[in-house]
This record gives sequence, structure tokens and C-alpha cells, in this order.
Amino acid sequence: MTNGEWIYVNRQDYMPDRMRMEGIINKVHVILRPKGLTFQSQLIGSGNRNMVTTQIGSNTGYDFDYNLELQYVPKDCSAKQIKDLIRDAFREALAGSKYNDPEDSTSVLTIKLTDTKKKIIVHSFDFAIIYHDDEGNVHYLHHDKNRGSYGFQNRGYRFDEREYVQEIKDFYVDGWGLIRDEYLKLKNSNGDSTKHSYNLYVEAVKNVHNQMIGRPDYLRTISFI
Repeated sequence: MTNGEWIYVNRQDYMPDRMRMEGIINKVHVILRPKGLTFQSQLIGSGNRNMVTTQIGSNTGYDFDYNLELQYVPKDCSAKQIKDLIRDAFREALAGSKYNDPEDSTSVLTIKLTDTKKKIIVHSFDFAIIYHDDEGNVHYLHHDKNRGSYGFQNRGYRFDEREYVQEIKDFYVDGWGLIRDEYLKLKNSNGDSTKHSYNLYVEAVKNVHNQMIGRPDYLRTISFI
């Protein structure tokens, strides 16, 4: 292994951190419910698939991506007020912990655990605030820092990779291993710092699925009526 290379983190190393944060999320639920704001939390992408990675020699540790899908919000609550309410609730829930104050990023709230002596980020959590409309489109709470404005951006229909994953696992003896290998390959070749782990995970699934359906032996499994 060399500096800069992405590798998988052992489950026993990151699971206590994940469980600790999910306990904090539960506290956030309790804090916000009397204020009329409720949400469902979902760990997404590679973290949900136990494919947590870290970069050798990096000072950023490993990260997790969560969606906070809004269910109910207070009447006439603006996008900024929604984000402020959730940020303040996390701030309260984090009191007494070793985590830093939540950071208001462009599309997420970020919570980090830092080692100030070593000047590194041990691990971090990104929380996207979203809702789905009646057509199934997903809207993300976006902070335009240049204009100082907040609003929800329609990102269109969110791709659900689970069906692709199941097809891959059904077709290959070690389909899940192929996805893991492809994901790590993309992590190590990625030159776009704005790409989240979730995006690379979906790309890995699509790549393996595309390779699968291009195989002659896959085509022979399809029955034509």
C-alpha cells in the first residue's frame, strides 16, 4: 500500500462510530419532534453496504453519508429555518461529545471528529436534507454561499441501485465482490473532489451491471416471447 491509495476500513473499526452517531440522530428526533419537524434518516451508498474507505496518508479519515428525509415541517418554515432547526438540534445533541460543531456546507451538514494534536479528521458524517415530491423526484436543501440564500433543488428521480445489485449477485458467483473491486478502483482513479462516496458507489454498480448485460452468456439467459 502507498500513500494516497484508498483501502477498505474494517467493520469492527468503524461500526462503534456509526452506532454512536445514530444514537445522536435519535436524540435529534426527540429534540425536533415538539417543534413540529420530523424526518426519516437513512445511511446511503457505500456506508450502508459496509464499504467504508479511507485514504492512506490522508488527514481526512473516513466518512458516512446520510439522507434526512423530511416528513413534517412547521408551517411557513423557510429552507434556511429548516436547516437552522436541524443544525441547532444536532448542536444540542452533540453537547458533551468529542464531535465538532456542525458545519453548514453547500448541500449538507457536516459533523467531524478531529484530532487537534495530529491535525487530522478522524472521521466525519454528511447529512443531506431532502424531500420527495408526488412524482418521486428528490429535492435537496441547497445553500448558495455566493448569494447567501437557501432553497430546495430538484435533482430529479433518484436512481435506486438495489435492483441492479440483486441482478449482479444473482448472475455472478461473487457479484458483490465485483462491485467492491469496482468501487475501490473508482475511488483510486477519481479526480473530482466534489464527488461523494455515494455517487461513486452508484457509478460502480452501473459499471458492473453494464459489463454484465454485455456478456454473451447473460444474453443467453434472457427468454424472448
